[in-house]
Amino acid sequence: MNTREMDRLFIEWTAENSGYDEHRNYIGLSTIADCPREIYRRYFDSTPASVSSRLKTRASYEIEENLKNRFRKMGVYGEGIEISLYNGLVKGHTDGEIWGRLLDIKTVPLTEHLPRDNNLPSKVFWQIQAYMFFGGWEDSVVLYFARDFGVHKFFYVRYHESMGKKIETKLTGILRDIEPATPSQCECGRCR
Repeated sequence: MNTREMDRLFIEWTAENSGYDEHRNYIGLSTIADCPREIYRRYFDSTPASVSSRLKTRASYEIEENLKNRFRKMGVYGEGIEISLYNGLVKGHTDGEIWGRLLDIKTVPLTEHLPRDNNLPSKVFWQIQAYMFFGGWEDSVVLYFARDFGVHKFFYVRYHESMGKKIETKLTGILRDIEPATPSQCECGRCR
């Protein structure tokens, strides 16, 4: 077997075993910041991914597991949980806890992609607020890890009750639309 064939087989296996979900039969709390219409569409339609996206997903999961193992060895890690709501129509999967706080791990390709000035991207902020609201945490830590040089940055996030209520209201509206299969109202202005 030549190296070209080895490369092909390795990439095929990795893509097939990447952990990327093309179709979820639930609404994921990790994407709760998205437009309700997009969340509705994703619930009914699959989202195919390129091979490069699948390879990136696999690498990110492997890095996450490595970081969790570091926290385990430090003696500060508690395993993640699945948050399941509305008879399983809404789910979230936490990365764990460290020092008694909710932990979420995000990987980025380059050090220059780390969030600056302690400002998390809105999408991540919404996700963490949803986890804290439905999981009962008062605070959390988001660990960003750059894949190029292993530079990392911790972000402390407190729970905001008003955000939790906003998320709950948004979910209730989307779920109300899913039952009769009526597309949710667009909030972003880009949906067709």
